[in-house]
This record gives sequence, structure tokens and C-alpha cells, in this order.
Amino acid sequence: MTSRWQISAGEISEWLSPLLFAFAVFVSAWVLHDARRRRFPLYAVAAWTLATFISAPVVLPLYLIARTFKPRPAADGDAPESIPDEETVAADVRETSAADRNETGATGIAMTRVEIPDDPGEQAADTLPAVRAPFPFKHHAPPLLYAFALLSAGAIYFYRDYHSFDAHLARAANARLRSRRDATIREYRAALRLVDDAHTHKLLAVQLAEDGQTEAALAELRAAERGAERGGEPDEMLALRIASTLDALGRPAEAVNEYRKFLQSSSCARPSPDARCAEAAARVR
Repeated sequence: MTSRWQISAGEISEWLSPLLFAFAVFVSAWVLHDARRRRFPLYAVAAWTLATFISAPVVLPLYLIARTFKPRPAADGDAPESIPDEETVAADVRETSAADRNETGATGIAMTRVEIPDDPGEQAADTLPAVRAPFPFKHHAPPLLYAFALLSAGAIYFYRDYHSFDAHLARAANARLRSRRDATIREYRAALRLVDDAHTHKLLAVQLAEDGQTEAALAELRAAERGAERGGEPDEMLALRIASTLDALGRPAEAVNEYRKFLQSSSCARPSPDARCAEAAARVR
């Protein structure tokens, strides 16, 4: 598998978090709707809804068990029709047989009975389509508004979190581990548009230098140096990096000044100086 198709655990979590949040919102809204229909007490409706939103995989099975002990109340007009007993059925059969005999003529030919409606418009009214019942907005409005409010808040949160400074740095670190230099540079630039950080300028300069963009790397190193002078993270190696970059650009006079600046730092003034101090001193000589 190539590095482009390798997915880290952080990226999987970043993709799944919005999906899991939306799942929790929809399940919680359904619990709110169902608990209200089953006439749970108000405090129980609120408790079940909030608990389902916080931990849907755990609370939802518990609610499905609890709802079996609270059957849905019958709506108005939903009462079942009474079932006629045997005597009533037999009486209806006898009345129907007698009526058939009275309607039969002397010649044995059965007379067909035709009912004429009193109102001529009655027959036309029977052919009209049935009118649908209005949408029960008062029953569906609370869960719909609840889901809309949570989804809106979640969308704002995830959008701001995805475009935050720390999120850009995290994605840049993952891309650097997978040797995706173009993505690393893109994420560092996006992070710097939010926060002018000296350390991030240095990290971007390193990636640009490895990518062969020496002029751009020098500009980022200078920006990191200015940031350190304004109180940012101090880095004594900045002078050495700037000197090496100037050497690569063919500007030796400027590079010597940076080497001297590095030689005056604490890294070269201590009893056991850095090994790169000797290289810098040789370059100055």
C-alpha cells in the first residue's frame, strides 16, 4: 500500500466524529418523539433524551426495553369495533332471507332493487378522493427543532475545529510522517494564515528547503527570526539554517555574517560546544 492510501487513526477519528454526532442527534430526537407519544413524564422525557444524546449505544437499548412497559395510548376514535355474537349474526341472516323472498315476483324472477339517492350530488361526492389528515405539526415540531438546533451547533463546531490552528498542525505532522511534502507545506501555510508563529515558520522553511524552494525557505527563516526577536520561541539554530540557505543560494558574504552570529550563541560558548560550531568556524575562516 502506498503512503497516499495510508490512513492514520487520527484521520479516521476526524472523519467519524461528525457521523457519530449526527447519529446521536437523530437517535436522541427519535427518543424525544417516541417518549412524548407514550406519555412519559416530562422529567423522564428529558432524561431519556439527554442520556441518549450523550451515549446512544448504551442508552438506546435500555430505552427500547423501558418503552415496552409504557405502551402507546390509543388515539381518539381508535377504539376497536365490537364483534357481533352468534345470535345477532343469525338474526341478520333471517331478516335478509325474508327480504329476498318478498322481493321475488310470482314468476320466480328476482326483482333487482335499485336505490336512488335523495341528493343527486351524493353519487358524485362518493367518487371524490379522500382528504388527507393534516400533518400533526405540534407532535413533530419539538423533535424536529431539537434535531435542527443540535445539528446546526455541531456543524459550526466541527467546521471551526477542522480549520483551527492546532488541526492544521496535526494534519501537517501526519502528512510529514507519510512523506507527503505538498500536503505538509499546504497545512503549514494554512496554519500561518491563522497564527503568525515563529516555530511554524521554521517548520515550513525546512519543508520548502527539502522541496527545493530555497528562496521561499529563506523568507520563512527570516520570518521565524523576526518572530523569535518579538518574543517567540528562541532557536539558536536559526542563524545556522539561514547561513546554510544563503550558501545554497550563492550568497557567501551574507552567509558568513550568519555563521558568526551562530558562533556567538550559547551553543558554541559552552565547554562542550555543538559539533556544528567547528564547521561554522571553518566556514568563516
